Amino acid sequence: MKLLKLYVCVICLYNVTKAQTHVGITQFTMWNTLEHSINPESIWSLYSFPSTLVYVNSLQIAAASNYMYGISDITNATFCAGKSTKQGAFGTSISYTGNDIIQIPSISLHYAKILYKTVSCAVSCEYIQNRNQEQVQSHYTLIPQLSTTYKPTKDIITGFSIQKIIYNTYKNNKPIQNLQIGATYFGIPKSSISVRLQKNQSTHVQTSLGVDYKLHKSIQAHAVVSNRYTPFSVGLDYSLFHVTCSYTTELHSYLGFSHTLRFLYSL
Repeated sequence: MKLLKLYVCVICLYNVTKAQTHVGITQFTMWNTLEHSINPESIWSLYSFPSTLVYVNSLQIAAASNYMYGISDITNATFCAGKSTKQGAFGTSISYTGNDIIQIPSISLHYAKILYKTVSCAVSCEYIQNRNQEQVQSHYTLIPQLSTTYKPTKDIITGFSIQKIIYNTYKNNKPIQNLQIGATYFGIPKSSISVRLQKNQSTHVQTSLGVDYKLHKSIQAHAVVSNRYTPFSVGLDYSLFHVTCSYTTELHSYLGFSHTLRFLYSL
């Protein structure tokens, strides 16, 4: 797809070690967020809280290209689709992250259901392959995910998500458990405010605060500040008919900068 080939290579720092490259890709994948707010109208929320799929009534198809430069060149291409039906909400996502040393393709399947009027729950499973070109070997990981959202009013939505590796071909690697808690408030005119906490066994707690502000009927600005890993990001969304285009630039602490271009189409 031409939409996924959007970035030209940028010269990276010299003398990049294999360890630095692997750490860069791991951190980039873990802390890169395609949708900071728990947005019940956007399929991008399934990357953190798949239970929001129950609010996506129309079929949504989305694609993104993300490029990071700093310690090393890292590219990410993402495709996802989902829709809510009478039997529940179904979604899938396909992603590729890597460079000339390490490639990490993955595929995820999601199913969400409204358990009560204000509560939804989702079960997901992600399959990841990690290919190392220098060592000529591949490793495989299976990560189930359970998420839930609580929407007591039209202005407030909260979410909880837990992921845990249950199968990993890496030797001497402990299963990683990743937790996320978030909330978004839509009660301010033209604005929404979001807060999120994320943690796993090998990292500190990342706390972030995001603000979305509607500049025009079709233009929306967004900014996020965080205490670590991704200290700051800013971007713009532009909507025209059934298509929403987004651009975001993000600082990844000591790892460098990333640029993300997203497209979302609602049928």
